[in-house]
Amino acid sequence: MDVQLLLVMTGALFIAAFAHRRGVQAGIITVTLAAALSFLPGLPRLQLDPHLILGVVVPPLLYSATLNFSLFAFLKNLRSILGLGVGLVDAGAPPRDATAPIEEYAGATFDRQRNALTRAVREREIDPASATDIIREIDARQEAATPALD
Repeated sequence: MDVQLLLVMTGALFIAAFAHRRGVQAGIITVTLAAALSFLPGLPRLQLDPHLILGVVVPPLLYSATLNFSLFAFLKNLRSILGLGVGLVDAGAPPRDATAPIEEYAGATFDRQRNALTRAVREREIDPASATDIIREIDARQEAATPALD
C-alpha cells in the first residue's frame, strides 16, 4: 500500500507540473487520465484508503488550483458553478416521497413503526443492523407502555 501511495503522489506531482506548463487545470487532466487508465486491460486494481487521498493527494492539487485563482473568472462562472454544484445535487436527490417510511416512523404507533422500518430496510434507506436495534427499542418501549394484567 505504501508503494501505491507513492505512485499516486508522484503521479499527482507530474500531473500538476504538466498542467501548469500547459495552462490547464490539474483536476481535468487527473479525471481524464484516470478515466482512460481505467479502460486499460490488465492493470492491477489500485485501492487506497479514501482518507489518504483526501488528506495527502487532494491538498496539493487544490493548492495548485488556487495559485491561479481569479475572482473575476469566478464571478463570471458563478452561474455555472451554482448550476452544477447545487442544481445537479438537488436534481439527483431522491424525491420527497422516498423518505416517507422514515417520516412515517417518527410519529407512528408501535406496529406502524415496525412496518415503516421494514419498508425502509427493503428500500435500502437504512441498514438492517440499525433497524434491528431500533425494533428492539420499540419492543422495549411497547412492553413498558402496556400495563401488566394481574
